[in-house]
Amino acid sequence: MNTSPTHILVVDDESDQEVLFRMRFRKQIEEGVFRFTFARDGLQALEKLNADPTINILLTDINKLS
Repeated sequence: MNTSPTHILVVDDESDQEVLFRMRFRKQIEEGVFRFTFARDGLQALEKLNADPTINILLTDINKLS
C-alpha cells in the first residue's frame, strides 16, 4: 500500500522548533509517515497553505498571547 505522508505545517517564530521537530520525528520522516513544512509567521503560513494543497495539519505557536 503506497500512501502519502501526513503533511504537517508548523508555524513558530522560534527557529529551534524546526530542529526539534525533525529530531523528534526523524524515524517517521525517514519512513514516510510524516512530512513537515515550517513557517515563521502567520503570513508565511498562509502563503504556504495557498501554495501547497497537500498540507493536512496545521500546528501553531500560541505561547505569546497577551
